[in-house]
Amino acid sequence: MKKFKRGDKHPTKNLIFWQYHHPYYKETNGEVWYTEEIFEKKRKLHTIQSHKNMRKHPLSYLVGMTIQRDKLKYKTPKNELITVEYIKKILKEQNNKCYWFNVEMDINPTSKFNIRNPLKITIERLDVTKGYSKDNVVLSSYAANCGRANASVEDWIKIITLIKQGLNLLK
Repeated sequence: MKKFKRGDKHPTKNLIFWQYHHPYYKETNGEVWYTEEIFEKKRKLHTIQSHKNMRKHPLSYLVGMTIQRDKLKYKTPKNELITVEYIKKILKEQNNKCYWFNVEMDINPTSKFNIRNPLKITIERLDVTKGYSKDNVVLSSYAANCGRANASVEDWIKIITLIKQGLNLLK
């Protein structure tokens, strides 16, 4: 029964079709329509967040998703928010290595480990109570980011030291 596809113009109004949605959009038969301006904003965001874009531009995808998370929870001012260029700069400064473990990170999202790759690149906040501002982020491996969770920088450094000591005992 679907008769519209994304980008179709409304037959009588100056709107562009976005998608079919849940039945609670009763007044529009589950159809979601936007003005041209809003449609273009949505289309750009959708492109950034798409998996196809993730494979072509992994850092752009990572930053886009991080900014979305920040908008919902932290609302960091736009001039302080991270950008793809800023993340590339940090990546170069860190020599493509994890801030905490000093191991090379995997930037390729289609690698053999894929989604839960312990070495995949993540954007981590130093102060977990603040947003993703340029002065509050580092690049870390997924393993380090998950391991740290909400620990303070000081506590995490102590934990890493203990882990290193334990690994040295195994040698």
